[in-house]
Order: sequence, then structure tokens, then C-alpha cells
Amino acid sequence: MAERYKHLNPIYQEILKQERLKNLMRIAKCIENSTVGIFETTLDDQIRGISVSFCDLLGYSAEQICQLKYQQICHPDDLSAYYFLKERLLSGEIDHCYINVRYIREDGQIVQVLQSTDLDISGSKEPHFVNRFEDITDWEQTAKNQQDFENRTRYLFENNPNPMWIYDLETLRFLAVNQAAINHYGYSEEEFLSMTIQDIRPPEEIPKLLETIAKISTGFSVPEVWRHCKKDGTHILVDVSAHTLDYQNRKCELILANDVTQKMQAEESLKRAEAKYRGIFEHAIEGIFQSTVDGRFLISNPMLAEIYGYASPENLIANLTDIEHQLYVDPQRRLELIKLRTYATRKKR
Repeated sequence: MAERYKHLNPIYQEILKQERLKNLMRIAKCIENSTVGIFETTLDDQIRGISVSFCDLLGYSAEQICQLKYQQICHPDDLSAYYFLKERLLSGEIDHCYINVRYIREDGQIVQVLQSTDLDISGSKEPHFVNRFEDITDWEQTAKNQQDFENRTRYLFENNPNPMWIYDLETLRFLAVNQAAINHYGYSEEEFLSMTIQDIRPPEEIPKLLETIAKISTGFSVPEVWRHCKKDGTHILVDVSAHTLDYQNRKCELILANDVTQKMQAEESLKRAEAKYRGIFEHAIEGIFQSTVDGRFLISNPMLAEIYGYASPENLIANLTDIEHQLYVDPQRRLELIKLRTYATRKKR
């Protein structure tokens, strides 16, 4: 579930997720004169739940294709982009994704498809991915199909829940922005289109920005975290994914931005808390340890090792493997403490 929805009641989260799934299905149903199909993949990429059109597209029987994994039907050059988006789905950074990929048919031929992928965690099955695809191999053969493709691409761009924009790699000017970018950054569309991408970066980061742009090559760029400036002066941390494309006869960059400010702040707070705890643990004048219920050490601090005459916590853990009998004078006392702890935990529930 996306970060922005984590505070909602689980029932509302499920309603939102199902609504997003319905929206994806509506998009698929709106595509005409094309090969549209669906298949599922497990978290480890095993193919299952296939439609007849998926078999027809790839030339396999249903039995054959269900023996394959996704990486066996996807072009090797497109896998890295897919895996990146898959990780973002699993982490909850995005709710669904769209990607142009190439599938490899059973006879070795290559087909170009527009694939949408959604993570299904509804609970009726094990978590899995629902993949919808459209064969777009022949779309560029006619002007009509090309226009259809552009219309569908624009629809996906404009309605993406994450900020997106296209900028000219030569002039760095914004050429298109979606509504999510307008809402999140506070600039109107007219303001965006009068600006360059330098205008949303802190001045001290401009040299690094220009250096990065100079190194851009064709295709999918490695995601990076940048600082961006909103219209109200707020600085945010943004995970930026990029892909080069031709737009309005210009070499451009398509950007998808995901605000990770709160996530990174939370991670930093956690690191500070862990460091503080580690400092207290390491320098405490009392012996401190954690153990399993069956009496094995998990961790120990230096003072405990010193108390029991060992040079380091590692030596202590290596030599004391039965806490109940090696540490306690009365082994029964440890059992009593465990029972007391178990009772207190149950009472809290």
C-alpha cells in the first residue's frame, strides 16, 4: 500500500486498492483493435493465471507457458527496468506501473507490448502480480495507430498518481507536466512550462544536475534521489526515475518523481535511535543480553562478557550455549521469568 494511505483504516485501504484495480481494468477495456490479455506472476516471477490471448501472442500452450518464469519471456535488455518497478511495487512506493517491454515468442520472434502491473494483496490468494498487456508491435505502421498510441500514452501520463514531466535535454525547459506534479509542487501548468528543471533545484545542486544530464544516454536511467524546491519554498527529497524519448521532435527526458521525504526522515530517525540504543548497550556498566527462549545468546554487551571473564561478547556467545544451566545458579528461575513475561504479554493483548 502506498505511503500516503498507510494511516487509513485497513478496510478503506482495501477499498482504495480494489478501486485502483478497477481503474486498470477500465483502461484495458478501452483499448480497441489490439491484442489485450492478462497473466499473473508470483513474487518469484512464476507465470500463472494466463489468458488465451497470452498463449496466442507467445505461441506456447497453456501447459508450457505455466512452466516458465517472467525472465524467460522478457527481453534481457528490458528486465532491469521491470525489476526496478517490481521492487517499488513491493515496497509500497507505487501502487501500479506501466512499462513498454519486449516479449520473446516460442519461435524466437520479438513482440513489443505495453504492460501494466499491479500487486494484488487482497488476501484471497498469496500476494501476486496481475499483469495486463497489449501487443503494440504493429502500431507504428499506420498514422491512426500511432495517434491511438499517443492518446493512450498521454492518458497514462496525465492520470498517473505520481508527479511526471517531460523536459528538453538541450534547453532543460519543461514541455509537459501532469496534474499530480501541479498539485504536489504548487506551480500552475503555465508556470511550469515557462520554467526549466533548474528552477526546481537548490542552486548549490545545479552543477551536479548539469553534470548528470551531460551523461544521459538512451533508455532507462538509474534512479536517484534529488532535492527539489516547491513553489512555497519547501525542500523535498524525491526519488526520480527517468527515460529518454523523442517528443515534439526533440530529444527529451520523461521523469517520474516520488516524494520520499517522510520516508527518508523516518529512516534517519530510526538510524539515530538505533545508534543511541547501540551506544547505551555498548557502554552500559551493567551486563545486558538478548536470548532465545531455548537458552541461546543472540547478542551480549561488552560488560556482560567482562563479568563472566570473556575477552569479548563473541567469545561469550561462542562458549555459553546453554544459558539456563551455564548462567543461572538455579535453572528453574529462568523458567519462572519466561512464564512471567509470557503472562504479561498476553495480558496486554
